[in-house]
Amino acid sequence: MLLKKLGLLAGIAATLATPFLTAGNAVAATSSDFDGLYVGRPTSVGECPDVNRDFSIVVADGGARMVISMRNGRQLVGKVDTAGKIEMVSEAVSYHVKLVGHIVGNELTAESSNDADMCHYSYDFHKTAAK
Repeated sequence: MLLKKLGLLAGIAATLATPFLTAGNAVAATSSDFDGLYVGRPTSVGECPDVNRDFSIVVADGGARMVISMRNGRQLVGKVDTAGKIEMVSEAVSYHVKLVGHIVGNELTAESSNDADMCHYSYDFHKTAAK
């Protein structure tokens, strides 16, 4: 009899807790929450040459992609985690470019560096469109 009552109480407790557990999960961020097109212009850090054009990062379903060379189509490819941290690397064979940043709301701030000329750039991207 006591076991039946304990089983019944456990069932009631689970039923009452389910809406709260589900609500907590519904609020959790997913990497697709950051999907969209982000546009920004790099700022040179140090002695590196200025780049006088905008760049775009496309974020979709946890992935990220940015064309860094219009001449040869070279891209940075990476991912965005559920906290908005973004990491991308180049597909180049001769040298590597890395971009690391974070998305908060409609703003993406990042830093990039490459091992060819040791140049570093900072970026302030703004979300211009949803996925």
